[in-house]
Amino acid sequence: MRSFFCVALAFALISATGCTVYGEKSKPAWNSATGGEQYERLFWDSVKAKNWRDVEAHLSDTVVTEAPDAVRNKQQTMEHVRQLNLTDYSLGDMQTQSNGPDLIVTYTITVHGTFNGQPVPDKPQRMMSVWQQVGKGAVITAHTSMPSAP
Repeated sequence: MRSFFCVALAFALISATGCTVYGEKSKPAWNSATGGEQYERLFWDSVKAKNWRDVEAHLSDTVVTEAPDAVRNKQQTMEHVRQLNLTDYSLGDMQTQSNGPDLIVTYTITVHGTFNGQPVPDKPQRMMSVWQQVGKGAVITAHTSMPSAP
C-alpha cells in the first residue's frame, strides 16, 4: 500500500510541474491575421525587422500617407519608412471599426529608435490606418499620423 501511495504521489508531483497538453500559441502571421490590431502589430513588427518586402506588400499601390510634414505615395512612403531604425514600439488606445471590406484602425504609438540617424522623440503619436481586405489578406489604403496633444 505504501509503494502505491509513493507512486501516486510521484505521479501527482510530476503532473503538477507545469506541463500542459496545449502548446504555446503561435504568433499571428499575415495570412492568419483577422483584425486591425493584428495587422498594425504585424506591420510595425515588419518595420522593426526591416522586412521591407512585407511592408511594401501591405501598402496598396495607391496608398496615401499623411504626416505633418508631407503627403506621400507608396514609393515616397517606402523611402521614408526605410530611414526608420526602430528598436522598440508600443501601441495603445487601439480602436477598430469595420466598414464593408475596410477596417479603420486608430491608435497611439510610441517608438524608440532613430530616423535618418537622429533619435526619434519618444512622445506618443496618433495614428489612423485604413486597411482593405484583398484576397486572403489586407493592405493599407490610407494612413495618417500626427503628434498627440500635449
